Amino acid sequence: MGLLNNIKYPRITVRQNIWFILKKLNLFSLAKYTNKELLLEASLQSKGIYISGILESYSKRERSLKIKVVATKIIYALIFGILPIMPLLTYFQIVENLSTNPVSVESIILIGSMFFTMYFTLQFFNFFLMGLLESGIIMSGVIFRWFETLPISRDKLHKLTYLTIFRSFDIPIIVIILGFPITMLIGTQNIFVFFVSLGISILNIIFSFNLLIFIGGRLSRVLNFNASSSKRASIIRLFHILSYLIVILGSIYTIQWALNSIDKIFRILLELENPSMINLILSFIPYPFNPSYLLSNSVAISQVSMGVWVNLLIGLGLLIVLTWWTHLKASKTVRKITSEKVTNIKKKNHSQTVKEIQVRIKTRSPIKTYLRKDLSAATHDLKTLLSMIMPIILSCIFSFSFNIGNIGSEALFERDLFYNWVRMLIFIPVISSMLVYGLLNTESSGKSVLASLPINPREQANAKLILLLPLQTFAALAPSLIYIATDKFLISFFAILTSLPIAWIFLILTFELRVLFFSKYKDHYIIDEIHSENRIYKWVLITSILYILSFWIMSFLITFFSDRQLFSLAIFLISLSVIGLRIIIYLFYKIFPILPPFNTLPPSGIKSTNELEEYINIGTEN
Repeated sequence: MGLLNNIKYPRITVRQNIWFILKKLNLFSLAKYTNKELLLEASLQSKGIYISGILESYSKRERSLKIKVVATKIIYALIFGILPIMPLLTYFQIVENLSTNPVSVESIILIGSMFFTMYFTLQFFNFFLMGLLESGIIMSGVIFRWFETLPISRDKLHKLTYLTIFRSFDIPIIVIILGFPITMLIGTQNIFVFFVSLGISILNIIFSFNLLIFIGGRLSRVLNFNASSSKRASIIRLFHILSYLIVILGSIYTIQWALNSIDKIFRILLELENPSMINLILSFIPYPFNPSYLLSNSVAISQVSMGVWVNLLIGLGLLIVLTWWTHLKASKTVRKITSEKVTNIKKKNHSQTVKEIQVRIKTRSPIKTYLRKDLSAATHDLKTLLSMIMPIILSCIFSFSFNIGNIGSEALFERDLFYNWVRMLIFIPVISSMLVYGLLNTESSGKSVLASLPINPREQANAKLILLLPLQTFAALAPSLIYIATDKFLISFFAILTSLPIAWIFLILTFELRVLFFSKYKDHYIIDEIHSENRIYKWVLITSILYILSFWIMSFLITFFSDRQLFSLAIFLISLSVIGLRIIIYLFYKIFPILPPFNTLPPSGIKSTNELEEYINIGTEN
């Protein structure tokens, strides 16, 4: 790979250059370049049939690619930063029941341990799915191929593999290690609970990290990353992304349910008979029960017998042994890829006999064809699939964070209606921008194919909106599902349902602004991005326009709610929806007018794709 060209070193011999590089870079710095290799390899894996496009634009887009990676780390860190809310509230419930309820300590410890177990399980699955694909690529050995030409020992390569995985998820890992104990320290003001939480976090991350490497090695053999193409790999990638979506939404729903039901669950489990035997059995299980019981007993340390602590320490010892065993397995997996050369790419042996192939050509309308193209790209292109599901995930996370102060409170129609409308107005511009930016960038893929077709920009735009509008609708409605077990579900669903026309207005307006700023070709507009200069400033301007409109609507909302003029508010929302939709539809027709059918064939003098694309675009003007 050509990443070593980024290092500036004197003009000396090749052998001296190599030793200069190795002397200049320690293993952690060298992991920066293997991390770049991982980034490029992951992009190539996600691009599928569009590999040539990303190779051509990698040098130009390297900085933006780094920004996306950092943004992804921050999103993961945000998820792991929200999860410790559950054990903190569990701690408060344990302390309250220990001081007020005339029940046995064993019952309270049993209940608290169940909630702590739920937290550790959610944390493990989120971490596991976060790094599964990347660890699979690393364990395939592809990114270490160019190290075979350097005088680096196998032991250093062994350590470099661990550092590469760590640098890929350094921010989330740090949040996992420190977020939980710091949250407990701030909430409990108990230094002993802090150190117990810190020790559990370190032990859990080591266990999860080693297990991730071990399973990543197995996954690399299943996916066969060294193969040129694999339908099985695409299916597993799709399953991985959908699984992550399910786990994220399930985590948010579980936290919401736990926070709403924590008091009821405590009361039900307090009625169990003989909880001490259950505690002895579960605390002996290394993971995830032993860390949970260790934390629960640390809260009530003065009321726990010595026999219970002996049982806990035995379970902790088993957890340490289990962690060491996973480390040995992970180390063995790493040594396999650092002690052996990368498996050569296997080429399929095609039969020499010519077989008769029957081809059926199906005709579809242009809109269906464009829609099918985008849906097909989503199954092959990881970036396209993420651009579809990330707005849904972030919408749920934002909804949970925005309403966390009202969790467990009594449902009040006017207050909850107001909160849901304000939340929608704040986050709608973000969802609209993410969807439009992500899905319209897919048009840069396969230009050589599209350039040979008589493309009508209006039909492309219609196909995009047919795909964008349902995604926007689902991203708006998904947060209401986390309230489905509460009295607030109907209020939340009604608020989002009444605000859907406004959400559609924001989406179509974002689509039109993106076309106006980026896609003017001569005297008409197309879907492709033509003017990519000053991209950041243009998107800041688009987002600013959306938020100006959002705050303008919010000002009327606050005025009507403060005066309790709900009827006037309903008239305002209906009028805004009708007038706004008519305006943006009129603007859409102006940007994409109806074009006459293509009746002419391109002349034979055209020799290149660019000339053909220019000829087609000129034809759309007439």
